[in-house]
Amino acid sequence: MNIIWKYILLFFIYSCAGWCSEVILSLIQHHKFINRGFLIGPLCPIYGFGGVLITIAFSFISTKVTSIDMGINYINIIKIFFISMIICSVLEYFTSWLMEKLFNNRWWDYSKMKYNLNGRICLMCSLGFGFGAVLAVCFANPLLKTGMNNMNIEVIKYIDVFLLTIFLVDCIISFNVVSRLKNISNSVRSDSTDVISRKVRDIVFNDKPILYKRLVSSFPTMKIKNKLSILTENIERQKAKLEKTSLELKDKRAKLERSIRQLTKEKNKMRFNSFINIFKK
Repeated sequence: MNIIWKYILLFFIYSCAGWCSEVILSLIQHHKFINRGFLIGPLCPIYGFGGVLITIAFSFISTKVTSIDMGINYINIIKIFFISMIICSVLEYFTSWLMEKLFNNRWWDYSKMKYNLNGRICLMCSLGFGFGAVLAVCFANPLLKTGMNNMNIEVIKYIDVFLLTIFLVDCIISFNVVSRLKNISNSVRSDSTDVISRKVRDIVFNDKPILYKRLVSSFPTMKIKNKLSILTENIERQKAKLEKTSLELKDKRAKLERSIRQLTKEKNKMRFNSFINIFKK
């Protein structure tokens, strides 16, 4: 049971570390502070879940370097890098899909980046996850493990309960803000995601409290949808599927017609040969 409390603390540590990395990246890209993430506080839970999953996955691999002369086990490093890339990419894709289903918004979009999958994940971010996982498993985790082992387990429990309470309150407030943001998007009479996103941003920045502005600012590439745009997307998706099925049926029909022509040709050839054989006899 004690290990669970340690994993909970590890979740918050990596959630905070992920938030810090997102803020630093925003400073580099946009030259301004942006409170990144779905939550109000300095936490990005997807990094916390990723950190815990990777820690559990590689708990059986010893990569701690006890001496510079010993060097680094590069085989383990490569394993950690690529397996973590896969784990974190799957986690990011699933999180993007789940949040879109829950809130009708595409919170981040990598469609303009090279080697992306449905705009939910991209190669550049996956490589970053792999590199971050190597640092976490090889260097951060051994230090954190030592620190936690030196702490009284009761102290860890109190810290976890305190952080979980704040986390729960933050989740409730953030979910409430997002739910109201959904109501705003449904009030926009348009089936274009770009138009809806632009109008909702205008409404939020002109009329809504700071929590709404913070949320919208945290995801500059967020695509906001409403019931009409979702219905339109579903219709277009079904239409594309029907067109694809129609093309496949046309292709199969053309192949069948070619086979029939070939069969008819062979039958006529056999009949002609039989007719010639009769005269030869």
